[in-house]
Amino acid sequence: MRVAAALLCNTLPQDHDYTDDVNVVSVMFAWDDADDEVEVKPMSTFLCGSTIEWEMAVLTMAFLGGHQEGENPITLGTEAMVIKCFPQRIRGGANKIGTAYLELA
Repeated sequence: MRVAAALLCNTLPQDHDYTDDVNVVSVMFAWDDADDEVEVKPMSTFLCGSTIEWEMAVLTMAFLGGHQEGENPITLGTEAMVIKCFPQRIRGGANKIGTAYLELA
């Protein structure tokens, strides 16, 4: 199976303040695989200059210590951001992290 990823141009808000250490990138991906339909991921946001471990720790702390379903406002440097969390519900157990991601506020 051939999978090709292409970075699409978008009009999503970007971090234009290069005086701080926080650089946020928002991208959209589209890929073409074996079926006839082209799949598109609406938006991915990630931090440039941070480690994966730090980002995973911040997202986990927001889920465990903040709103498990919804928005958790934070400030990184001079950037107002939101960590959005969505739980995965487990029958007979505690909620688990379904997804969590950063967004510019």
